[in-house]
Amino acid sequence: MTSTTISSVGYDSGSRLFTAGQSVAGATLKLDDVTEVGGTGWITLSGLTIDPLARLVYADVSGANGLQPQRVDLFRYATASGDTSFSGAGDYTITALALTPTENGIRALETGLGLNSLGDYALRRATNFGSMKASFTVVAVPEPSTWALLGLGLACAAGVARRRVPVKD
Repeated sequence: MTSTTISSVGYDSGSRLFTAGQSVAGATLKLDDVTEVGGTGWITLSGLTIDPLARLVYADVSGANGLQPQRVDLFRYATASGDTSFSGAGDYTITALALTPTENGIRALETGLGLNSLGDYALRRATNFGSMKASFTVVAVPEPSTWALLGLGLACAAGVARRRVPVKD
């Protein structure tokens, strides 16, 4: 996994939105003394995963200001593109679009970044944190009944082979 550190975050007081110049996965977001929206802090996101059934993006988060390492449902997404249904083994790609922070995600970001009420207001008004793409491979795993039939077939073949071996006197 690639890790990128964002050393600065833009804040537009007109739109009251944060900007981070790039989309990243496995990122450390650092806020250095932006007193208009809060104190100082940082948050590290890793292990990002998409749950297509619940339409959630999960992440392992940790950070400053007492934010303990934990698994959090960080974002909810409105729509997805790519392989949104899976049928058997193969390579799949899904892209979660229009990410918005969940309540748990907001709490983690507020704590780690040390946001004040203005920072909290801006974070809660954000309507699109971009998108996230996940690629994965599904491997076929035989069912137990398949293994049972294979074992039975091998046992029968061994029994037949044993009967054909002539007995020496």
